[in-house]
Amino acid sequence: MDDTTHLTNDQSIKLFIQRDYSEGTGVKFQERFPSELQGRIDRDEFIGILRGINDIFADAEALS
Repeated sequence: MDDTTHLTNDQSIKLFIQRDYSEGTGVKFQERFPSELQGRIDRDEFIGILRGINDIFADAEALS
């Protein structure tokens, strides 16, 4: 069984997540919830995903 979800053009959106430079130039993204995602994903789930991504980049930065 295929777990892939196929989106039509009506279902898909493009948005840009801003970088957060408040702690320097390391890769980190702002945890601001985009209004385009209202009703599409839970705010807390979105923030959790971004924090996970930010943690991955922080770990990578610590290695160098």
